[in-house]
Formats: sequence, C-alpha cells, structure tokens
Amino acid sequence: MGPGSVIPPPPPGFVLEGTGAAGAVPPPPPGFVLQQSAPPAAADVAEVRWATPTAPEPAPLQLGAQAVGRGVADLIGLPVDLMTGAMNAGISGANLFGADIPQITEPVGGSDWIANTVGSGVEALGADLIDPEQLGLGERILYEASRFGTGALGGAGGLARRAASGLRPAETAIGQMIERYAAPYAGGASRPVIGDTAAGLGSGAAVGAYEGSDLDDTFGPLGTVGAAVLGGIGGSTLADVPGTMRRGAEAARGFTTDTSVPRQSIEDPTVSRRVADHAASFVQGRATDPEAAAQRFGQRLNDARAYGEPVPSADIGSDDIGLIALGRGARHKDSVRFQEADERLANAAQANVVGLKDPAADQSAATRFAQDRPKQIASERDAAALPLLQQAEARGAVVDAAPIAQLIEQKLATAKRPPVRAALTEARRMLNKVGSDELDNTVAGLYEARKAINDVIEGRGENPTGRFAQKELIEVRKALDEAISAGAPEFRDYLDKFRSGSEPLDIFSDSATVARLLEDDPRNVAKRIFGGDTYGTEKQLEEINKVLGSDPDAKRAWKAAVSEVLADKVTGTNTALTGGAPDGPVSIAKLQKVFKQHEKALAEVYSPAEMNALRRAHKMLEPLGNLRRTAVAGSPTEENRQIANSFEAAILFYTNDAIKTGMIMKRIKTMMNLLPATRDLTLESKIGKLVNRMWFDPELFQHLLTRPVAEMEKPSWNAKLNRLLAVGAGARETSEE
Repeated sequence: MGPGSVIPPPPPGFVLEGTGAAGAVPPPPPGFVLQQSAPPAAADVAEVRWATPTAPEPAPLQLGAQAVGRGVADLIGLPVDLMTGAMNAGISGANLFGADIPQITEPVGGSDWIANTVGSGVEALGADLIDPEQLGLGERILYEASRFGTGALGGAGGLARRAASGLRPAETAIGQMIERYAAPYAGGASRPVIGDTAAGLGSGAAVGAYEGSDLDDTFGPLGTVGAAVLGGIGGSTLADVPGTMRRGAEAARGFTTDTSVPRQSIEDPTVSRRVADHAASFVQGRATDPEAAAQRFGQRLNDARAYGEPVPSADIGSDDIGLIALGRGARHKDSVRFQEADERLANAAQANVVGLKDPAADQSAATRFAQDRPKQIASERDAAALPLLQQAEARGAVVDAAPIAQLIEQKLATAKRPPVRAALTEARRMLNKVGSDELDNTVAGLYEARKAINDVIEGRGENPTGRFAQKELIEVRKALDEAISAGAPEFRDYLDKFRSGSEPLDIFSDSATVARLLEDDPRNVAKRIFGGDTYGTEKQLEEINKVLGSDPDAKRAWKAAVSEVLADKVTGTNTALTGGAPDGPVSIAKLQKVFKQHEKALAEVYSPAEMNALRRAHKMLEPLGNLRRTAVAGSPTEENRQIANSFEAAILFYTNDAIKTGMIMKRIKTMMNLLPATRDLTLESKIGKLVNRMWFDPELFQHLLTRPVAEMEKPSWNAKLNRLLAVGAGARETSEE
C-alpha cells in the first residue's frame, strides 16, 4: 500500500480493523467477496470494493419438491384460508364504516402456518429452503405451476373418491356444497382429474407471472384471483383443444334466442337456448317425476279454465314433492305473490261452498210440511181405498164367521196366560152382533170387528195387555180378512189399496230422524246428521227426502238448512282472511272429512250441478294441502345465501362483539346489495329468474318439465374447484399483508 493510497470505506454497519500487516488488504466482511480488476497489490488498494455474492442456482429437484409440499399445505389449509379471507374482507369493509379491527395474519391451520411449521422443522434438521421471492421469473412460474398443479390434483382426487362412493342428498350446508363440487366426477370419470391438474398448472403459471410483475403491487389479492382463474381456463383449454372447440360451437348456438319458450306477455324477456336448456335440466332434476307432474298440472289447468277458476301456482299444482320443495324456497323469496295465488284458490272454493246457502229460504217450512204430511198421506189413502170398502158393504154378501169363532175357541183351549186369554175372549165377543150373542155375518159388521181386533194388536185398546196376544190375534185377523174377501171380493182390493197407501206413514213412527224433524229446527236436525263421525248418513237423508217428497218449498227449506250447517262445518272463524265476509276460509281438512263421510248423503240433498260445485271446491283446495308436505328446499342461489350466512357468523364470532359488529354487518350487507348488477348477468341468475317465472306461467312450467334435455357432455375439468383454489390463493394474500 503506497503513500497517499486510500482504502475504500467499508459497507454500512462495518468498520475496518487493522489486524494484518501493513499494506495488506483486510479480509471482507461475512457474506461479501473482494472484486478487483487485477491481483491485489499494496500500491493498488484503491481498486478494492465490497459486493454480495451471487445466489446459487436452485436445484430443480429441490424446487419441485418444495413446490409440491407447498401445494399440499395449500390444499390442507384451504378451509382456514377461505374463512380468513372472508373475515379479512369483512374487516376491511367494517373499517370503512369507522371500525378499527386488525387483519388476521397467518392463522393457525392455514396454509402459511402449515408451511412455516413444516419448514421450521426441515431447517432444524439442517436443510436450506428456497425463498420463492428470490427466484427468477422463469423459476417462479415453474414453482407456482407445480404448487397449484399439486393442489388441483389433490383436490380433484379427493372429490373423485367422494363421487366414487356414491353421491346422495346431504343434510348439512357443507355436505351439500361438497356434493355439488363432486358432481363432475360422478360415474368414475377420470378426465376431469386430468383437466383439473392442467388447469392448476395453468393457474400457477399465470400467478407466478403475475406476482413476478409490477401488477401485483397495483391489484393485490384480486389480481391473484383473476390470474389464477384466467390461467386455469388457459390450462384446461390447452389440455383439451378439440373438446374446447366443440363446446365453444355449442355455446355460441346456446346464446341465440329460443323462440319456443312461452311468454305470457311482451314484458317477459326472451331467453337463450342455453338458459332454457339449463333451466329445464334444473327443474326436471328437482322433480320426482317430471312427466307425471306435467300431466297432473295440465289436468288441473284444463279443469280450472273450463270452470273459470283460478289456476294454482305450479309448485303445489304439480303434486310433485320435489317441485313443492323447490317452490318452498321461491315462496320465501316472493311470499306475497304466492300468498295471493293461494288466497285466490281459497276464496274461489269458499264461494262455491257458501254460494249454496239460501238466506231467503223459510227453513221452518220443512218442519211444517213434515208435521202436516201424515194427514195428507192418510187423506190420499182413504180417498183411494174407501170407495172399494163401500162397494163391498153395498154388495150385501153374507159372510160365514163361524170358522173364525172356532179358531178363537181352539186358541183359548190351549192358552194359559191371563192377558192372552183375556184378549182372545174380547176378540170372540167382537164377532157377535151388537147387543147379541149371535155371530155377525155382514161385511160392515165384521169390518168393525176387524178394526177392534186391530186396535188390540196395535195396543190401542182399553187394556194394553192385549199386546201379549199379538201373535194369536194377527192370525185371527188374517182369517177374518179371508172370510170377508170370500163373500165380497172388493174388500180384498180395499185392503190392498189401504195397505199400500199406509206405507208412507210408517217412516213417521219408525225413523228417529223424521221424528226429530217434526219437533225441532231443521238446522239442528242437519247438524246432528253431519256433526258426528258416523258413516252411512245417506240413509237418514233418504228418510228426510221421503217425507218432504217433491214439495219445492219444503225441499228448499231443508237444503238451506243443510247448506248453512255445511258452511259452518267446513269454514273457519277468521273472516279477516276472506275480506271480512260473514264466513271464514274453507278448511281443506274439514271439507275432505265431510266428503269422505257424507258425499253420498249430500247427493241426496243437492242437484248434480250443486254437487259439482262442491266437488270443484274440494278440487281447488287440494293443491293447498301440498303446503303441509315437507322436503328439503332448493334453489339456484342457495349456495350464495349459505356463504353469506357463514360470512356474517364468522365476523361475529371473531370480533366477539355481537352488538357492535352486528350493526356493522347490516351496513355491509346493504352495501353488498347495492353492488353493480353484474350478478344478474350470470347463468345462475338467469336460470333463477326463468324458474321463478314458471311458477305463475302454466305454459312455461309445462314446457320446462317436458322440454327434451340432451345429456350434457361430462366436463373436461371442474371449474368450481379451480375457482375455489383461485379464491384460496387470493385469501392467502390477505393474511400475508
């Protein structure tokens, strides 16, 4: 080192300590090497400078192994990463409204935590790990491609195994989501696994290029998600170029308008073939039996239009448990419109039932007619029979009563019971002429004897004990009739006419229902018939109809009483549901019970047209009974609602401040609902709108149920899985910042 020579200053943080011989170049600090244009000399130390050593090239095997390991960590930690990303997004939103919540970084169980934990163990064993941030662009792309490809392969393999075990409806939201993600692998499909791996490689390559550029500082985690999605599309496309071209051509046709889709008005938007095909596939997939559902609904539609009745909404009108469940989800979203449709059915059915009532009818006319009817019957009978009796008496025939007297003597000879002997003795006396012991032989005299014997038989005599000799006296009366008829044939004609004319009177003594009508309000009689749980009530109504005959006022009065009782029995008391009308809504359960027990009986009261009105009321209410059927509801946007609910619950749990954060969440959800309507342009949204339209468009409903749906080509990759991994990558970015 010569005079005047200057040693360059040491790097920041270092000092020069002269421990060597004079003029010697000091050793470089750790991590630095000496760079010079010529061998060092004491006279040329001014050329000395300090510099960092060049990093060694990473070994390809180590780089690949580390990328694969990191891909496994990404897959294992994906649930925690997604939850963390959601919470960090919510925290950012909450902070916009004045909150001061710190971001979550490196959560336990997340991919970064897993990778760092395993890395620390590897370094403890003496191995060196490659820092991805120090890689060149080409190496970074290779690293990220291997990393994402590993995650995609592992995820696809797991979902394929799940599909191989058999897809079945899950009860939990998480289980349902797994079923949807595993659907592309159903039937043992292996092609999606290959496509998913290619998509993962493409996503990783795109992310590596993105993070190695200046764009990373501009767009942050959102750019990472976008790069991963676009790279996945590119990777899957390169893996299946012919299939991509074919699907592209089909997709282009799918975007054309489908004119076969029914529209109720010009206000209904047109839909593309793609949307119609997917909507039909969705609806038919939800239906238990699409063909049967379309037929049942079509029959209801035709009947409703034929009778001028309201058409039920398609969910309950189909009687299909799957479509009823699907409709239940739509009912929660648009409850007013569905409720209005249900009320139209209920009100129409109520009008059919209540319309049978006749407030102007005089119901007491039925009782008055029944009370007067026996006299009318007797009068009509006598008018027809008595002329024959008069002819027999006028003949002047001599009747031999001796055989009758001998018959009575024979029975007295064997009878021991005093009541029987007394009755027979009285009958023998009646055969004699009045005031004499001589047998009467005239038609008129013996007819009077016959009437006296008949009174004893019927218990109308002075001594009621005569009924104990009924058997014997009936035989005596029969013999007397034969004797009189032998002398005067007109008497036999009289008896036949009298007996046939008296038959209508039997019901007044034999029927408890008719006896009640003679004494009580007709409504109470009808209530007793229809109020119980007994079957076979048509016999009681037949008896009433037989008494009332064809009298129009009496039948109208009785029908009015039955209609009032029927309306009270099948309608409720909440008149607010029927617009304040005197009668409440008709209960489908009550009307079904009445029809089950009394349909035949009602047919004895009402005309065929009136019975049809009741049956139509029953038919109109049948769809409303489907609302009581339960099943798991579904909808194209169900997954989004579940994610939103999980998102809110995670924020509340993390902050442990339900009151304060709950108010913040209300603001965040309001803001999210006001985001640009790009979600309305998605396939899911368009399918949902078309499905919601079909509930009140009968032709559209039948079209979607019967539309031929070509079997969809199995996808060459699982785009949902790729998007999920992309979101996971973006979520990891939020926990690293």
